[in-house]
Amino acid sequence: YDICSAPTIAEVVMWLYEKYGLWVVVNPHKGKDDSGKPFMEFDPEVWSFTNECVLHNTELFYFNSPTESYELAIEYCLNNLI
Repeated sequence: YDICSAPTIAEVVMWLYEKYGLWVVVNPHKGKDDSGKPFMEFDPEVWSFTNECVLHNTELFYFNSPTESYELAIEYCLNNLI
């Protein structure tokens, strides 16, 4: 069997919080497309224990799903903060 165990997003978020004092937040935003159809988009943030925002969506990257937004924030933490 080729089985690979992988943590869930929630488990990774809690690990980052408990081990490194980082909290990942995904903010939903409502909008409307050009035809007026409503949609949701999501942007990531990462906060430290010092209440400092260490990743903010300054370039206004929005994602179609919360999963995509969490993935970007988690990758940012792994590559830049720990």
